Amino acid sequence: MADLTDDEARKLAGALNRFEPKDVHAALDGIDDHPLRGPDRGHERTGSRPVGGSSGDGGVLIYRGEDGRFRLRITVTDITGAFYDELALSGPSLRGLGAALLATLEERHAPRDP
Repeated sequence: MADLTDDEARKLAGALNRFEPKDVHAALDGIDDHPLRGPDRGHERTGSRPVGGSSGDGGVLIYRGEDGRFRLRITVTDITGAFYDELALSGPSLRGLGAALLATLEERHAPRDP
């Protein structure tokens, strides 16, 4: 399967950011059994921690790390603060995970107002 391009990764981040970060995070928690997950399920959790100081807005950030793998970071903010979870994935894994997340979100959650 062809690797994911940086442009495809930006489009995926934009599509995921149509939804509330807390909903994207909830969809990530229940994604393992989704049929759109795809055959390449390899990922590594690279971070999960509270965000200190001025946390800004929550949302999804996708970028390519120095090792060539993509990083999917979901930052969730609420009244008590903010936290993020981050995964490192290959392009094909991110493509499959992104499709599964979007399918789950479109089934269960309404997009944010533009």
